[in-house]
Amino acid sequence: MDGQCVACHKTQLIKPWGITATPSGQFVVSDVEGGKLWCLTVDRNVGVVSYNRLCSAVRPKFVTCDAAGTVYFTQGLALNFEKRHNEPYLEGGFSIASVDKDGQLGKQISHFFSENEDFHCITGMCVDINGDLLVTDSCRKEILQFPKEGGFKVLIQEGLTCPVGVVTTQKGQLLVLDCWDHCVKVYTYLQRRHSSTS
Repeated sequence: MDGQCVACHKTQLIKPWGITATPSGQFVVSDVEGGKLWCLTVDRNVGVVSYNRLCSAVRPKFVTCDAAGTVYFTQGLALNFEKRHNEPYLEGGFSIASVDKDGQLGKQISHFFSENEDFHCITGMCVDINGDLLVTDSCRKEILQFPKEGGFKVLIQEGLTCPVGVVTTQKGQLLVLDCWDHCVKVYTYLQRRHSSTS
């Protein structure tokens, strides 16, 4: 029966935050307090069969996976609750790193991803069918695109109040969860096709 809980995995997890499925059918979980990404193998009938540490990271939060099994994750510092002017404040920046299925670290996108550009507050990300990374930044109020080949562009910068999640569909749509507007916004998204010239 669908919707039936077959397992509850707590081993080694301190404060799990993000989860993504891999093409091989495993799941990767980020542990923001434990500073690790865990790879879980689940059997529908018996629950969690195995788990292993994929890599260590600095406060990993959001995770997503591309079609090749590369996992992208955010890392960085978080709110400091030693309040300044009676408000918690953000300490440090954010960056994005990647790790392959064998635990080898790969591509990194620095907090300052361009000479005059930086992440303010990453709140979600996804990978499109071409392997391009899309990132929501709630403080910038933008959706940023990082093509697989490198570089970046601001994909959406108008009409967002607090984007906190993004996903693409196979029908050429981009959906953005805008929490301060209490809605999901749907955009057209022409996913460029890579040419296969030899």
